[in-house]
Amino acid sequence: MKRMRLLALVLAAVLLAGFLPVADRAAKADGALEYWIGVDVKNQRTTIYRVADNSVVHRWLCTTGASSTPTPQGVFYLPAARGSERQEWFAFTGTYVKYAVRYTARLYFHSVLFKRKDDNAMKVATLRHLGHKGSAGCVRLEVQHAKWICNNCPTGTMVVIHNGVDDPRITGILGGPAGIETTPSLPAPPIVVGLTLAPAGPITLNRGETLQLSCAVEPANAATALRWKSSKKKYATVDENGLVTAVGNGTSTITVTASNGVKTSVQVNSVDNSAARSVAINADSTVYVNVGETLQLGATVDPAAAAVGLTWKSSRQRVAAVDGSGLVTGLSKGTAKITVMTSNRKKSTVTVKVLDPNAPAGVAIVEPGPITLHVGETAQLSAALMPATARSAFTWTSSRKRVAVVDGSGLVTAVKKGTAKITVKTANKKKATIVINVVD
Repeated sequence: MKRMRLLALVLAAVLLAGFLPVADRAAKADGALEYWIGVDVKNQRTTIYRVADNSVVHRWLCTTGASSTPTPQGVFYLPAARGSERQEWFAFTGTYVKYAVRYTARLYFHSVLFKRKDDNAMKVATLRHLGHKGSAGCVRLEVQHAKWICNNCPTGTMVVIHNGVDDPRITGILGGPAGIETTPSLPAPPIVVGLTLAPAGPITLNRGETLQLSCAVEPANAATALRWKSSKKKYATVDENGLVTAVGNGTSTITVTASNGVKTSVQVNSVDNSAARSVAINADSTVYVNVGETLQLGATVDPAAAAVGLTWKSSRQRVAAVDGSGLVTGLSKGTAKITVMTSNRKKSTVTVKVLDPNAPAGVAIVEPGPITLHVGETAQLSAALMPATARSAFTWTSSRKRVAVVDGSGLVTAVKKGTAKITVKTANKKKATIVINVVD
């Protein structure tokens, strides 16, 4: 009978051992543990307790599972590290965390999220979200807090996940409610908060010229990779070390970005001295030339060293022609636009008015007026053209032929008492008038 009882006790002990978590059994083999962990999913607090007296060693803000992916409640034990249970960097879908320590099948204590496997690529929004629910069931902590657990809570460490300070899961261990007052945070690792470029710019470089940019990181002890980028590579390029090379004629922005997204930039103006920036014809906006005469136009290119060919063009070739050197020839009376253009399509334009030197610009009656004549008297009028080179036939007319008549040579004859106007007109309709008073 005693033998049967002893066998039953042994069998019960074996069965009980089978229901204990593997980590718990491993912990017992490791000997006494110094700390255990409490996670309050209601108040978003993670507390480190001392095993000896249940005193609070640390209490930190955390982020536990969102309502759709809650953090499971109960008592767990950190399993033995056999691969993914404890890692400095751990990759989730599209993101990274640091100091991941598995506490149950697929859930971990770990740091806030990172964009890349880079200490300075932290997703700052997840740091600000501590104290609020939002994870996929894991327990998020500040980096230094996750590191503390990784370094100080070995296999077998008990984890009690409870809902509020009065949850029996925690009060049964503590003998009273758990608190929510946080303890001073551990020192945080430095992250980049600012970048400063030298020179500060704007910068002007000639085509083919290079300039080494330097970037100061704030704080100076924050380790980070720097990424360099040019907004317009056709004007200026930049390599992975910040060396800028001017390659075109224009403006680009060089930007340097730290791993956590902090960035700064500088403007680079690339100048191509072999390409014209502008061209100007060396003349007034309007110039004059006579029919049959020529006028030499010239142009100034900026910069003067630009190696460019100039093309001259007339808008009305039958009025004014221009050759490849800018020599304008007046062909017929009228107006034309003369344009000069560089090989990179910079241009300047002037207006050319072509004058006919033989066409009168005006006419005047030589004799001063008014003229007084007695009935039957005559007076010979004459006209002068302007300019003196002008040529034209004259037409003479009287406004009142019954008072005074005039022949084709300008001879006026007084006919009857009164007043008349004698007009002379050129072939191009320029005219002048004189008053004749006839007395009896």
